[in-house]
Amino acid sequence: MEREVPKELSDRISGLDPSYADSAFAKEIILDSTPVPFFGDYRTAKIVTLSINPSSKEFPTERTRLTHLSTIGYETDFFQHEKRINDQVDIEQVHEGMLNYFKSDHWYEKWFKMPEKALNVGLSASYFDNKEQFPIKAFHTDLSPWATKQWKDLDRNTRNSMIAENRTFLQWLISFERYEVILILGSGTTKELPFRNEVIDEVPSSGIVPATFRFGALTLDNGTRKQYFENSFPPSVPISNYLKGMPECYELFGEFIRERYKVSKSIK
Repeated sequence: MEREVPKELSDRISGLDPSYADSAFAKEIILDSTPVPFFGDYRTAKIVTLSINPSSKEFPTERTRLTHLSTIGYETDFFQHEKRINDQVDIEQVHEGMLNYFKSDHWYEKWFKMPEKALNVGLSASYFDNKEQFPIKAFHTDLSPWATKQWKDLDRNTRNSMIAENRTFLQWLISFERYEVILILGSGTTKELPFRNEVIDEVPSSGIVPATFRFGALTLDNGTRKQYFENSFPPSVPISNYLKGMPECYELFGEFIRERYKVSKSIK
């Protein structure tokens, strides 16, 4: 019988990677949070969106959308002590919460509505079940699955450790042939990428295009190459004037993707 949660995902949900020696960053993990290796249905998706790590806002005390540690009977600082979840029922509950993220009424709209716009315009894709209008499904993942207070406030060693700890899993996840395109959200994500990337074309920031858009090829450690599109602005930035223009920015990003997608499909 096929395992409902793949072993690689089950191990990732369980806790910190035990094969990774430097886990001092555990103290930075948000209390009462669980790892978030994906958002949405990775099983039916063809498109991946990629950012740095889950927002602390993904684990509010009310109107929850993901499974919290306390929900399944664990201490809120469970992962700070480098413990691992061994109960398969609990792992499945965390897995189910991530699968159904975009079916929740409380998904993080302020952030995800921006890449959703680019997906709609550029690829006729969506995070949501809307096959008639957007027949292609997308899901989201991050360089690190651990929610922290502020990524920008972490020191460089901590950032490097959090990304390195997830590198093997991330490669496993995005290597699947069915994932045709990766949308990289924010130049900060590109700078933190643990894999080599090649820029093939770009449209620099200007009065018309309020961000730099790029497309190119991402080469994983195992030699797998994936086409990617990058928007230099992440879906939310701490500058109010940019935030006001963000919907237009992501619509233009979608147009950039649509114009180059056929070319990018030839990347091997």
